[in-house]
Amino acid sequence: MANLRLSDSPTRVSGTQVSLGSQFAASCGSDRICVDKTLICKGFWDVVDDTSRICLPRRSGKTFNLQLLQLFFSPLPELDCLGILPDDDDSNSAIALSRAKRESFFNESLLKKLHPEFFDEHFMKHPVVFISFESCKRRSSGGLVKRLCKAIARSVQHHLDELKHSKLTVCPEAIDAEMDLRGFLETVKQLRGLPNDDFAQRSELPCDLFSALSRFVRRQFGGYILLVDEYDIPFLTLLEGNWDEVDRDDSSTILETLFQDMFKVCTHQNLYTTGEGLSW
Repeated sequence: MANLRLSDSPTRVSGTQVSLGSQFAASCGSDRICVDKTLICKGFWDVVDDTSRICLPRRSGKTFNLQLLQLFFSPLPELDCLGILPDDDDSNSAIALSRAKRESFFNESLLKKLHPEFFDEHFMKHPVVFISFESCKRRSSGGLVKRLCKAIARSVQHHLDELKHSKLTVCPEAIDAEMDLRGFLETVKQLRGLPNDDFAQRSELPCDLFSALSRFVRRQFGGYILLVDEYDIPFLTLLEGNWDEVDRDDSSTILETLFQDMFKVCTHQNLYTTGEGLSW
């Protein structure tokens, strides 16, 4: 596991208005103070091994960096950042509009200025799966399973929505995988209202849901980049509070199995980011 360190990269600051917690897309074209971190895209590609980790204190821009990587590499419109595309029967028009809007974020960037060849080769060329475990703060194995499922389901729904709005056709090789993915997502939605104790009996569900997502993305798009934000939150939760010993052991096993599966099935670079610098 490599630690990605880009502290020696040149940066450029713009804007005059202070703003905390801004997303990369929201900062572009505004007068908010923004540090140009676009060179991290090349650093990520050149430096990382199969699995890498960014360890920085909180409020150091880790989520900002992950959103930046997602918007640079992902070929999907990424509507969460760009807004809803107009209703158009032509999928090529939707993708072209998305590309033009997203490229405008990078037009004046250090990345495009200093590394135009890299930009042309990799911009919107690599599928991205983004999962955040920020909300996985439960002190029972059932509650943890429920939150893990919710976090992964959010990424699943994101990909299905992106396909719908960009009007991309599911390729024949991915049809069965899409059906399986929708089935697992529906199961999670149906179980959402159940007590946490019921989820304790379904410890395999987060792994099954992630495996279905991975299988669909690989068959539809090919090898992908996996970005995991706040991966340390569920681990830190296990170290805190008054856990029942059996519950703590069960939860540790659930997390270990899930992250092992994530390592095994992802076929491209993986980036795990933590706020506390947790080592494990």
